[in-house]
Amino acid sequence: MTTTETHHLLRRPRSMPTLEDVPPGLNAEYTAKFVYFKSRTDILPRVCYNSVIQIMYSHLIIKSSWPPVKLTIPLVSIGYIETEPKYDRFDIRGHTFQLHLVGFRNVLQPVSTLEESRDRLRFLVVRQRIPHRIMKLPLDWEVSNTEKKDNKCFMRKLSIKRIKKSMKNLNCIKNNTDEAATCSSEL
Repeated sequence: MTTTETHHLLRRPRSMPTLEDVPPGLNAEYTAKFVYFKSRTDILPRVCYNSVIQIMYSHLIIKSSWPPVKLTIPLVSIGYIETEPKYDRFDIRGHTFQLHLVGFRNVLQPVSTLEESRDRLRFLVVRQRIPHRIMKLPLDWEVSNTEKKDNKCFMRKLSIKRIKKSMKNLNCIKNNTDEAATCSSEL
């Protein structure tokens, strides 16, 4: 290898951005023309226009100009990040939400491609999961599995047979004590 090839290997492909005016804790900043946010608890999705997406410490924060909305999503809850370069579109999903960013641009590194921004966001998500797991905190999909089990138990308690049985018990209690004894023996 010649010295020019060695020098070429050591150089960065692009110059690093100047981060002098960036507030502390800001890992990335993006803009999007449209943001589509659908949570599991929402009946209708939220659609925002002309939004700024920031990654501050351990949260993804979305601020839009119209309608004025501020959404905060923990990075740990993000499970799927993909891009569609044809439409400049980002698709971010978690266990309880879907987030689509259309007209996506990187503010801190305007020359970067959509794939580079996707890889950077994936890195930030994985980097946030490490201390989360060290502190032995449950992730979203682990918590939701226990909630599903609890919901199934709750649905069993609300089954029609149990409701009918409890209504019979109420009818027996309201009647005379002699009939209550016969009702309880029937059940």
